[in-house]
Amino acid sequence: MKLKSFRGFLTLWFLLFTVLPITGLTFYSLIRFEEASLTQIEVAAEQRRQAIVKGFAQRYNEARNIATSLSSDRVFIFEFVQRNLSELKSLAYESYGLSPQFELVLQRPSGEVFGFFSEVSLRTPQTRLQGLPTTSNASSFILGANTQDWRLGIRVPITKGQGAALGYLSILWPLNKQVLSRWMSTAEGLSFLVYGNDILGSVDEFQFFQASNLVEESEDGFYTLKILDQSYLAKNTALTWGSLPLVFGLVESKRPVTRVVSDVSSAFVSIIAAILVMLLVLGVLISSKFLRPIDDLVRAFSQLSEGKMVRVRSSQVAETSVLVRGFNSMASRIGDTQKDLEAKVRELEKANEEIKSTQAKLVQSAKMASLGQLVAGIAHELNNPIGFIYSNIRSLSGYSKDLQKLIESAKRGPNEVSSQLDRVDYDYIQSDLPKLIEACEDGSERVRQIVEGLRQFAKIDQSRPEYVDINKELQQTLQLMAGEFDSGIEVKTEFGKVPKLFVVRGEIIQVFLNLLANARQAIHGSGRIQIRTLAHSNHRVEISVQDSGEGMDDEQIAKIFDPFYTTRETGFGRGLGLSVSYGIIEKHGGEIKVQSQPGQGTTMTLLLPIS
Repeated sequence: MKLKSFRGFLTLWFLLFTVLPITGLTFYSLIRFEEASLTQIEVAAEQRRQAIVKGFAQRYNEARNIATSLSSDRVFIFEFVQRNLSELKSLAYESYGLSPQFELVLQRPSGEVFGFFSEVSLRTPQTRLQGLPTTSNASSFILGANTQDWRLGIRVPITKGQGAALGYLSILWPLNKQVLSRWMSTAEGLSFLVYGNDILGSVDEFQFFQASNLVEESEDGFYTLKILDQSYLAKNTALTWGSLPLVFGLVESKRPVTRVVSDVSSAFVSIIAAILVMLLVLGVLISSKFLRPIDDLVRAFSQLSEGKMVRVRSSQVAETSVLVRGFNSMASRIGDTQKDLEAKVRELEKANEEIKSTQAKLVQSAKMASLGQLVAGIAHELNNPIGFIYSNIRSLSGYSKDLQKLIESAKRGPNEVSSQLDRVDYDYIQSDLPKLIEACEDGSERVRQIVEGLRQFAKIDQSRPEYVDINKELQQTLQLMAGEFDSGIEVKTEFGKVPKLFVVRGEIIQVFLNLLANARQAIHGSGRIQIRTLAHSNHRVEISVQDSGEGMDDEQIAKIFDPFYTTRETGFGRGLGLSVSYGIIEKHGGEIKVQSQPGQGTTMTLLLPIS
């Protein structure tokens, strides 16, 4: 966070050392409190779960033991054969102490029910007994799992000695939603039993769950279960009723914990709000008493940085009063210094204008020097074809007079034509005339090329950048300077495939003229000049001019771009060509490199960026 003022620093200090610590401690305490509360709920739930599991096992053992005892009691067997229902009930519930919560079912050997006993009825409710085993191989069973009116049963045969079965005795434990709520649930808790794909829950909402999901949630510890938009802690336990596998789920509500956490959170918000109000009041008081002079100084510094001369009123606070006096003294000195700087800037601007004017004159001088060199060469170049054309025109003039005489004699008659043909040597004229015309055309083409080069050179002062074909401009510059190269100097070109460059055309031609002129002047007698262009992968174009001249040593190389430095004799150069070229290339975002050794020639390399 970037501090913009001392007030911001104080606010950040209060946040870091008051609000944030209190907030962090409160949140940490809430988290620890919630964890401790949930742990307490888990401990209590675990104790209740163990008691329920133990009670479940006791009920199974009670039913199994009483059923076994009754099946072997002779009196019960006698009364069973006699179908004496009242005596059978009395023996089971009174003599053997069968709990009233259990139901007693008596069946004939065929499986037909002839007796059903419960604490409310002696009649046989057939709907409740649907699915009752009718074979002799079922010792534990469940009824009504798909009707939410479960009954867990123990079934034993009634036999006399080793004989066939006289019938069957079944003890049923009714286990519906009401019993589950009364026996296995609490005011803040719920419970469920799972058998196969069926769920018996203490509330109707359990019917919307999938049995497989409840069983797979967790078999090792507590997990979170959402019922009626409330969070519960649940834990599953595997139970058995004889050979029947069941899953018992104990569910405890998180509501007491969440209620307390909500109350504490509300208190925390109130405390934080009170702290913020206190900080706001404290900030206003500090601002009005201590920070206002500092704000005045900050504004004054801002105005001073914009060049405005300001003064700050004195403060009654000792510390800020010292700052105000120091600022006013500094502002006064800055004002004096600023006036001196403005005067110096005006002097520098005037000197800069003079330097620009001098530089423009130097550049123009370099251009005129190049033009003077070109004029001498161009005059020599023009003189040859013009002299040749002039000589041929005189011959053409004589041929023209002879042909006119021949035409006049043809008008007078055939005999005159024959004699005139002998006098003018017509055959020689006929063979020499095309040669003279062709020679005049060649000379005229050479003159046209030189004039075209001069026309392009005349545009050298244009300063608007444009896309330029470097290879084409180099070729035209060579044609324009053809008169500078003696017959003993060989000029070779290796033009690569390069893109057009966005440059000031006249300035680039000026650089080419300077480099080619220096290369020519470095060669005494015969020699070679090699010109190459190529495009680099780093988005730059390379242009190199290599000569076989006398070369330069390190001391000369270090000075060649200095204005007025030249290696030629006095009167043969101003020493401005390479200095001007260096400035042009640098302005175009490029660079110029030099490689040279005495006696081994020089290579000047230009590197220009591809737009």
